[in-house]
Amino acid sequence: MIPKQLQKYDMFIMRGLPGCGKDTLARSMGCKTVSADDYFVSSDGLYNFKPSELSKAHGACFSRAMIHCEQLAYGRGVPFAVCNTNTTAWEISPYLMLAQHYERRALILDFHPYPDIWLYAHRNTHGVPMSAIKQMRKRMREVNLPPFWDVRKVYENGNGNFIINNPNADNDTIDVVRVREAEPAGAKQ
Repeated sequence: MIPKQLQKYDMFIMRGLPGCGKDTLARSMGCKTVSADDYFVSSDGLYNFKPSELSKAHGACFSRAMIHCEQLAYGRGVPFAVCNTNTTAWEISPYLMLAQHYERRALILDFHPYPDIWLYAHRNTHGVPMSAIKQMRKRMREVNLPPFWDVRKVYENGNGNFIINNPNADNDTIDVVRVREAEPAGAKQ
């Protein structure tokens, strides 16, 4: 379930390394998810990444996000999350522009990485190599998102829960999202 303080948002743009829990948090909040990775999943559920088709995969992800925004604009949609790594501002900005076009509210959930990134290499479900994860972490550290974007830091507390900070609250409140059992196959839309 989406925490009360976040219920004003329709689109959640997840930003984090592979294996950090982007999809897990989105599903735990009851959101539909879209990602470039969806493009590489066959009808029988097998993942087959093809680097030469990455541009097509991101185009397909954006198209699905647009469909969700259209549905929300007509009162038929549900909140959704864009679960790509989104390590740079130029990867995030098209989704923010899409939300603005459809008069939707978007929030960037920025996953704070553990110092030991070996965990991500172990947990990510698509076999992203450590060298690629290190490059992504470097990009994330080098990029400061614009201060006028609505961003909240996300931390995993080690007990299977995610902590989402609220920097604009008077008392520095946080939201806790408890992770529930994974949804059945086909929950992504």
